[in-house]
Amino acid sequence: MRRRHCSPECRAAFGRARIDKNEKRSYNKAYYASHRAYFDRHNKRYYEAHKDDEKARATAWQIAHPEQARTINRKAKARYRRTAKGKESAIRDAHRRRTVGKIAWRAWKQKLRRLGGACVSCGRTDDIQIDHILPVAKGGTNDIRNLQPLCRRCNVRKGAKVLAGTQLRLV
Repeated sequence: MRRRHCSPECRAAFGRARIDKNEKRSYNKAYYASHRAYFDRHNKRYYEAHKDDEKARATAWQIAHPEQARTINRKAKARYRRTAKGKESAIRDAHRRRTVGKIAWRAWKQKLRRLGGACVSCGRTDDIQIDHILPVAKGGTNDIRNLQPLCRRCNVRKGAKVLAGTQLRLV
């Protein structure tokens, strides 16, 4: 193996001094931060050009390293949950978990029969759907007292709103 310089002093004189790893790391970090827009554009273009290869590579890695993948996903989810959007999502998810449950079908059929099998809004009897009086997104439950029959048209029009004048008897 041939040496390029006769001594460390010669190497330093020619500008090829060995850089400390921490010094190099901090230089690279600063360089990346100052050229962030360029790297973002470059990485996006690369990903678009190699999307299928990147997805296959990532999937293969996750299959080969399930524990590490689970840890990374858990940490990413925790970071997301600390953001404002993540906090809202966590509240929605928790609410869904509380309200997702089985509707008592026997009680629903009795209620539907008692109300004549018609939409409580317009009176139509075709294409009846279950509607939450107080929508799940606004804190409603799957309790039978919070359910009412609406036709498809009225249910789509109502959406996740609480209609004015609606009697909420969720005692």
